Amino acid sequence: MPNKSITFSEAESESLQISALHLSFPLMTLKQRNRLITILIVASIAGFAISAATIAVNAAKSNLIPPPETIRPMRILSAIPFTPVSFAATALSCALLVLSVPAALFIIERYLNKTKATEIGYFIACLVGISCETARMFVMGMRLWQTFSDVLLMLGRIILFGRVLTTLSFVFASVLSETSQRQDNARNMAILFSVSALVAMTTPLNTARILSTGMVTVGFPDMFRLLTATMAATSIAAFVYKAKKHDRKEFITLAIVTAVLFTGYATLTSSDCYATLILGAVLFCAGIFRYIRTIHALYLWN
Repeated sequence: MPNKSITFSEAESESLQISALHLSFPLMTLKQRNRLITILIVASIAGFAISAATIAVNAAKSNLIPPPETIRPMRILSAIPFTPVSFAATALSCALLVLSVPAALFIIERYLNKTKATEIGYFIACLVGISCETARMFVMGMRLWQTFSDVLLMLGRIILFGRVLTTLSFVFASVLSETSQRQDNARNMAILFSVSALVAMTTPLNTARILSTGMVTVGFPDMFRLLTATMAATSIAAFVYKAKKHDRKEFITLAIVTAVLFTGYATLTSSDCYATLILGAVLFCAGIFRYIRTIHALYLWN
C-alpha cells in the first residue's frame, strides 16, 4: 500500500501545540486552586504556631539570645537616634509577615474564589514566598546562629528563596498576566518557582555572619539589592505601560500599590527596631489590602 502523509492546517498545528503544552503543564481549575488556598492557610498557620511556640518557650526560659554581632541590614539606622536594635521588634516584624499570609489567602478565598485572573495566581505565589519567613522565626527561636550548622544554611536558603519568589512574582504578574498568557500560566508558574529556587541555591551565604534580623548574610549583597530593586522597578514600569495600553486607571493604582507593598515588605524583612516595624507594618498591610481590592475591581470590570 502507498504511504499516506497526514498534513495539518496552521490552525490545527497551533491547536496541537497548545494541547501538548497543557499535557506538560496542566491548567489548574478554580476548584483545585481554592483547595490549594485552603491547604496553604492551614500550613501557614501551623508553621507560625510551631515557630512562635519555639520562640515563646525559649523566651520563658530566658534562653532567647539575640545574635552576638549587631550587623544591621539598614546601616543608616545606627546613626539615627531612637532606633536601637530590638530583638522583640525583629520577632514581631517577622510574625506580622507570616500572619499576613493566611489573612490574605482567606480574603482571596472569600471574595475572589471565582475569578480566573492570572494576577491572583502570581499573588498566591508571592504569599508563598512571604510564608518562607517562618524559617527566620525558627532561626531566632532555636538560636541557630550559635551552631553554624547545615540546618542554618538550609533555612537561610529557604528565606532567600521566599524573598526572590515574592519579588519575582510581581514581575510575572505585571508582564505575563495578559489574557493571551492564561493558557501558559502553569508553565510560567513552573519557571517562576524554578528561577527562584536556582537563585536561592546558587547564591553564596555566610553562616558565620548573622544579621540583627536573624538572617544569614548574602554574598555580594549590593548586587543582590540591585537585582531586587531592578525586579521591583520592572514590575512597576510594566503596570504603568499596561495602564496606557488598556487605558485603565486600575493599572496605575497597581503600580503605586506595588511600590508601597515592596517598600513595606523590604522594611519589615530588614526591621530590627520599633520605628521600622511600625513604618513597615503600615505600608505592607495597606499595600496588600489595596492590591487585592484593585485586582477585584479589575475582575469585576472584565
